[in-house]
Amino acid sequence: MERPPRPGRDEQDVGKEPDRSLTRYRSLFVQRGDAFGRQRDWSRLYYRVRSPLTDEVLTKHLRGELTIGLYSLDPSGMTRWTVLDSDQGLEPIVAAQESLAGRDIPSYLEASRAGGHCWVFWEKPISPTIARRIIEPSAPGLEVFPAGDIPDEDGYGLLLRAPLGIHRYSGSRYPFVHPDGEPVSTGKVRGQIDWLARNVRRVDPAPHAEQLPILPPAGEHPVSERKNSEQSPIRQWVEEHPIRDVVERYVRLNKAGVGHCPWPEHHKDKDRHSSFQVFEKTGRWWCYAERVGGNSADFVMRLENLTAREFVRKHAPR
Repeated sequence: MERPPRPGRDEQDVGKEPDRSLTRYRSLFVQRGDAFGRQRDWSRLYYRVRSPLTDEVLTKHLRGELTIGLYSLDPSGMTRWTVLDSDQGLEPIVAAQESLAGRDIPSYLEASRAGGHCWVFWEKPISPTIARRIIEPSAPGLEVFPAGDIPDEDGYGLLLRAPLGIHRYSGSRYPFVHPDGEPVSTGKVRGQIDWLARNVRRVDPAPHAEQLPILPPAGEHPVSERKNSEQSPIRQWVEEHPIRDVVERYVRLNKAGVGHCPWPEHHKDKDRHSSFQVFEKTGRWWCYAERVGGNSADFVMRLENLTAREFVRKHAPR
C-alpha cells in the first residue's frame, strides 16, 4: 500500500532523492535536456532557456517556485509521448481514453484548469506525424500534440507546461486522475510520480503504424494553401513583404516577436495576456489561444476580411 504523504511535505521532499522521483519524472516527460521553456510573468507564453534542464530547475517547478515548459520533440525530431488536450472538461478525454483502450493503447489522464490532458507514452521514439495519425481516430475534436501546424523555427516542437507544478493563475496543482476525476495518488508530487512509474504501460507504435493507410505527401498548412491560379502573385507579395514589417503596422511586438492578438474579440480575456507571435525566420505568425496562423498575406486577408482573389486585386495586382 502506498505510504500517505506527510502533510505539507510531499513537494518539499522532491529533489532529495534524485535517483527516484526526479529520474522517474525525467523518464516520463523530458524529451530533451539541453533546453526548456520558462513562463513569462503575466503571460501564457514561455521564453526558451538554452541551458541544461537541471534537477534544480525541475525541483523548483515541482515546488511551485517557477513554471517551466517541456518540448515535445527530442533532438532527432522524434517524440516519446502524445498528448490530447480538452478545454471542455474531462468528459471528452475520458471518451478518448476509452476509445484508445479498445485499440490496446493505454493512456493516462491529467486534470487541468479547463479540462484535462490524455497522455500516451510510446515504447520507442516515433515520428510526431505518425503518432498523430495513430491517435487522431480516437480523438475527434481534440487537439493532438506534438502539433505540426504550429510554427517551429528550430525543431524543438510544441512546448507544454510540465506536469505537477503549480498553475500560475489558479494557484492549483493539477494531478493525474482516474476517469471519475479522483487523483491516482494522495501524494501531491512524489506519490503521483511513484504511481505513474509503477503503472504507465508504454505502447509499441509499430503494429499501429503498420495499419495506417499510405497518404500522398502533405502540402502546406491549409491556412496557406491557395489555388494554383492565385498562388504566384500571393507568393511573390509574401516574398516582398517581410512578416514583421507587415504585422507591426497593426501590432506592437517585442524583440521576441510577441504581442497582443489583433483579434481580441476572439479571446475570452480580450488577450490581456499576450498570445500572438511572429516568427521572422519562417515568415509566419501564430495566435496560441485561437490556434490560427499563416504568412504575411494570410495576416492581411484575415485582418481586412478579404478572399484570396480580393487580396490579389487590392494588394498584388498582376
